[in-house]
Amino acid sequence: LRDVSQRTVAIVPLALSYELLPEDASFYDEMSGLPRPPLRTGALLHWAFRGMRGELPPLGEARLRLGVPRTLDASADLGQVVAGVQQQLVELTSLTTLHARALAELLELPPDAVTAALRNGGLMVRDSSLSATAPLPEHERWPLALQAATLTPLRKKLPPQWAFWLVEQAPTPPTEDAATPWSEQKLGGAEAVLDLAAVASAFAAQMLAAEAAAEAAVQVLRDSGIAKVTEEHLLQELLLPGCKDCGCLPPPLARGAASIVAARHAPATLIGCGLPDVTSGGGSGSRKKPQSVAPLWPSASPSSQKRDDGEALERWGFKDTRFVADWVDGKPAVQITSRRYPGLGAQPLFQLWSFFQTQLGVPMSVRDMLPERPPPELPPLPDGLEEALAAALPPGRARTDPESRLRAGTGHGLADIWKLRTRQLPRLPDAVVRPENEDEVQALLAAAAKFGFAVIPVGGRTNVTSATAVPPKEVDPRPFVMLDMRGMAKIVWVNAEDGVAMIEAGITGMALKEGLSKFGVNMGMEPDSMEFSTLGGWIATRASGMKRARYGNIEDMVLEVPSRWEGVP
Repeated sequence: LRDVSQRTVAIVPLALSYELLPEDASFYDEMSGLPRPPLRTGALLHWAFRGMRGELPPLGEARLRLGVPRTLDASADLGQVVAGVQQQLVELTSLTTLHARALAELLELPPDAVTAALRNGGLMVRDSSLSATAPLPEHERWPLALQAATLTPLRKKLPPQWAFWLVEQAPTPPTEDAATPWSEQKLGGAEAVLDLAAVASAFAAQMLAAEAAAEAAVQVLRDSGIAKVTEEHLLQELLLPGCKDCGCLPPPLARGAASIVAARHAPATLIGCGLPDVTSGGGSGSRKKPQSVAPLWPSASPSSQKRDDGEALERWGFKDTRFVADWVDGKPAVQITSRRYPGLGAQPLFQLWSFFQTQLGVPMSVRDMLPERPPPELPPLPDGLEEALAAALPPGRARTDPESRLRAGTGHGLADIWKLRTRQLPRLPDAVVRPENEDEVQALLAAAAKFGFAVIPVGGRTNVTSATAVPPKEVDPRPFVMLDMRGMAKIVWVNAEDGVAMIEAGITGMALKEGLSKFGVNMGMEPDSMEFSTLGGWIATRASGMKRARYGNIEDMVLEVPSRWEGVP
């Protein structure tokens, strides 16, 4: 806002507190992992007519409170200003006896005693206009209770990780009450006077029980074969009806426990997006000073991305091109990080975001990011393989680094991508060789016959059938070398008059199309994978393209495939 206006800005915190909202039910459904229902005009009109006829249930009161303005000028610390504004918004929340009643029902405590405990603890609790005719439904009870729990007098007595989950960007993480730890607080008998610490203790007991259930769910998921347990994995497990080990938790508790435990087992890679370090004793000095700051929109500007024609390892496409989530005009959208594809990279894809949410039921957050990870460590090379390749080929032809071996040993099927992302790796090739002429291919095959290693030719590695997978050692114990044909990617000659060309097998479809266009001709073979797949791969798999009705399949285009075998047994 400051950068856009180019002037000093005054930020006035404005807090709207409410008792009940028509959206409480949809909010509770979202906490349960269900997609937000779309806003329909008919439903809105129906709701308005019910209100005009007096058929809507009472929603209680709403209270508006203004805070102290904060100045944002060129010298202001943006982080401190934002933290101060949010802290005011939290403290300006107004409570009523309906909030106390919701908290009492959750904790199975007397409502009047909870109201008195909140007031004696320094919280202002107004009388509600809604009468207590029946217990509150779950979708109303939990939003009210969570509102009450965000206020500092109660929040600072909760477990620090839960207090931070409730108000993530508080200036300092709340510390535990050293005088009365949550694990040691007791409510006493029916005549005992209920204080704020006892209310917090009862709430903390439920939170810690949910956290323990989430830890049990982690073990259940790992036993089922999931290597990297995410927050969504945990949430689905905790909400599973009849779960023997972790129970069916209320959605708010399940979501909080999933967030806390997932962060504990897989620490956030972006500073400021995880939970605070509460093991150092709390207090204002317990948070470490950030060493780096993630940009607010890390990949939102496609023009800021440098072009990188390298192939991505754990997904389809180039390294510079990926889908990211972003806020555009106040709405979440999907964007592409490069201008490689002008029709997509220049505009936000709002409907794609909505498709994931509504049609697939996949809950997403703009803040979630999939970080790039370094390749894993691979088994060492067989003895003598590097020496054999070095003796047969010119320097630089053979590669044994993890990324080359990972990419050459997998295709582009869903199973391949899943194995790469979860690091559930099959047996991989021991080396990748990229020859640049026929003599080098022949030398490699002669070395394979002499030293006893197997050779698998590969091109763009776009297969989805594991056609180039290395067999397990129990099936074939020999070392395996991938013959990457993309080093032989030249258009040798073109006879435009006769419509004939001699082309090396390692050329990719896009390079072939661009090369032939210089001679005023085209091949007409355009499979969906043409950016990466090669001419040799098309021939080996009898590939087809989107223009087959006019130009035919690859077998209709090939006139001759030369072969050499001198010196190879």
